[in-house]
Amino acid sequence: MKRLIQISMSLFVLTLALSSCEKESESVANLHGRWVLNTIAVDGGSSISGFGSCITFLSTDKEGIGSDFSGVDFTVGNFSYALSSDEKTLTILDTSMLGGMYNYSFQIDELSISSMKLRTYSEFGVAVFTFSR
Repeated sequence: MKRLIQISMSLFVLTLALSSCEKESESVANLHGRWVLNTIAVDGGSSISGFGSCITFLSTDKEGIGSDFSGVDFTVGNFSYALSSDEKTLTILDTSMLGGMYNYSFQIDELSISSMKLRTYSEFGVAVFTFSR
């Protein structure tokens, strides 16, 4: 009987330990990787092509680094980023003149394994960026 209680307690402690481990959120998991810019629309106007530009999130945490490629001038830049605790805002700090210059705080309208839609306020008005894998 004593052995059964010990085994039961061990299983309880193991279950508690495994369930208390912090798991990667779905948003963080979906953000990681390479995203191709499909379109940019400003103030609800016509969408323009992303010209093969892409952005890559290299880290698997809410904060990290990444790289961006401009399909217009074929340059590559680097940036840092932070995903807000409520996972509704993505802030990208991109101070390099190379790459896509995504130096904004974005509202996340959509983020799934295959598509991402980001909204920001730029000098041209409200800009909506749509990406796919």
